[in-house]
Amino acid sequence: MKRWFGVVLLLLAWPGAAFGQTAVPTCPETPFEACGGDLTGSWTYAGIDCIALPDMSAQFGPSCTNVTTAVAADVSGTMTFNADNTWASHEVSNMAVTFVVPSACLPEGATCDAFANPAAIVTAVEGGCQLVINQSKTEDESGTYTTAGSTATMTDGEDPTDVDTANFCVQGDTTTVQLIDESGVRAIFTNTRVPAP
Repeated sequence: MKRWFGVVLLLLAWPGAAFGQTAVPTCPETPFEACGGDLTGSWTYAGIDCIALPDMSAQFGPSCTNVTTAVAADVSGTMTFNADNTWASHEVSNMAVTFVVPSACLPEGATCDAFANPAAIVTAVEGGCQLVINQSKTEDESGTYTTAGSTATMTDGEDPTDVDTANFCVQGDTTTVQLIDESGVRAIFTNTRVPAP
């Protein structure tokens, strides 16, 4: 799965190492105001404004409910949109996802060890189990893009079936983007324009 302006949404990708990430707030329910604009140029990842996650309870069992999830992430790098409708990106991203799973989700007689995984830090907490998953990635990617109004569509240069679509708003030297991925994760993030040489 490709990154869109620095957002890493592989929430269940297990490999990685721990980093000092910044807590990401939950997105409000108010609609995103996309205004379009000219994406041409290079942009520096300014950070993830907020993220809204779907209910992840079913990942921990068919009768599991009330699992809470929190995300912390740091992203750096650049994204370039060229006038010939090609794009290229360099991204370094570190993410931690914390799940708190109620005790009721455990099989009868089981402990938090039931969620043990080599890449997850699992601890018992009041009322259940806490799982912390860390991920770190560095990627260089490129491809083609199109825009239609306030919607941008990016296609991976190596895999034409890998397509990302997002709503965006360019205001001066700032771009705000909303991405909703196939799993229902919604993220809003901001990028700043790199001055022309």
